[in-house]
Amino acid sequence: MREPYEDLVLPEPPADRPYVSINMVATIDGKVVVRDDGKEMGELGSEVDHRAMRRIESQCDGTLIGAGTLRGAPPGWCPSTRVRATITASGWVPYDYAFLHACEGTPVVFAASNAVQAPPGVAVRPFHGWAEALSVLRREFDVRRLIVEGGPPLNAALISEGLVDEIFLTVAPKLKLGSGPTLASGDPLPFARMREAELVSCQAVGSEVFLRYRIV
Repeated sequence: MREPYEDLVLPEPPADRPYVSINMVATIDGKVVVRDDGKEMGELGSEVDHRAMRRIESQCDGTLIGAGTLRGAPPGWCPSTRVRATITASGWVPYDYAFLHACEGTPVVFAASNAVQAPPGVAVRPFHGWAEALSVLRREFDVRRLIVEGGPPLNAALISEGLVDEIFLTVAPKLKLGSGPTLASGDPLPFARMREAELVSCQAVGSEVFLRYRIV
């Protein structure tokens, strides 16, 4: 059996920004956070899911993740993309994590305030909205395809502004219950502005399901 996304080829990007894909794993009841110690990342997905994530990354030039989600990631996590970007409002950025100092390529921090004091080697850009930030990634860092890996507020902001082209969602065979975060949080969209998507592919491997949606 072929594994998910073995033949993946992402489309060409728009003229003014990268082609943006969100990649997340969630429980059957939709939760994307399963740990109880305040950390955002947990081992929801299997090794098959991890390999699928790496295949998506291999199609992308850049990775984008919120600073809170980055703080909850393993300190040694190092995506294979050439550019790795995060966004912070508070300035609390884990510069000692591999994502920002030990991986090959260029780390970028979008700062929503003047509180960011980045070490040498980290490119800092002011944050004035997501359309501009994506334009900066395309124009200054030549990011043609971008993978976004959370957290829920970041996903929601990009979806709300119509800046997401695809969503890759792995449904893990687990149940968390409670009122924990889902794929996208934030203010709900009015009914008339709900985003619609078409199913591109659906593959089950064991008890995991790998879904690929294109936003229309």
